[in-house]
Amino acid sequence: MDSKNARILVAEAPSAVERWRAILSGYDILVAETSKQALSLLENNHVDLIICGVHFDDSRALNLVTQIRKIKANEKTPVVIARLLPSELSKMLKQSVNVLQNELGISRYIEIEEYDGRTNPESAMRADLEEFLPVTRRA
Repeated sequence: MDSKNARILVAEAPSAVERWRAILSGYDILVAETSKQALSLLENNHVDLIICGVHFDDSRALNLVTQIRKIKANEKTPVVIARLLPSELSKMLKQSVNVLQNELGISRYIEIEEYDGRTNPESAMRADLEEFLPVTRRA
């Protein structure tokens, strides 16, 4: 890892991982496809940001956030819940996450549709995510 760039844990469904790699190129990305993998990575690595997809590990994203907050080293690590994959339940997902945002310490919920119509949607999403990273560790 280039020590100046942030390390980001992406806990996401396998079908969305490559898109995250493209959005976050230049950062040290740790990928977890299950809650067990994510927790193991967090036990053994410092991360500056955690991104958890709503479709992660059979939709266990909120369970993972609850477990993350119990780890002392990650009590204040920013957590972004994101939906990159299509979902028939997107409105309900957004409402659920918004209700739990303060309770679970979720920094932000983003949906890919927020970026539709922008000239470079992946750059716009990246810029929004970089707000949660220390300035000195941005790529």
